[in-house]
Amino acid sequence: TRIAKEDFDLDDAHIGPGYGVPSPESVEATFLAGRFAGLVLDPTYSGKALAGLLGQVRSRQDLARRHLAFLHTGGAPNLFAQAGTLVRMGAIRTGGTPLHP
Repeated sequence: TRIAKEDFDLDDAHIGPGYGVPSPESVEATFLAGRFAGLVLDPTYSGKALAGLLGQVRSRQDLARRHLAFLHTGGAPNLFAQAGTLVRMGAIRTGGTPLHP
């Protein structure tokens, strides 16, 4: 089977407040990925990508029954760079105990 550009659904509706700026949805996705899948995402890039995928699944029931792929492109360095933002947004406490956003 060949993959064609029509096989992809590109959606930029989940960019949030701007490039390189975490959104509440990306912080939630970062938390969920770490808590339930052991994935280390950053809240600005990989977190936004997962937030977009989760948003699509939540709004389109047909997607919940399909095979989906999430391409994890990294995130550990930027996760730590955004630690202050995560504390301010309530995703982590300064003692390191995660909170549910």
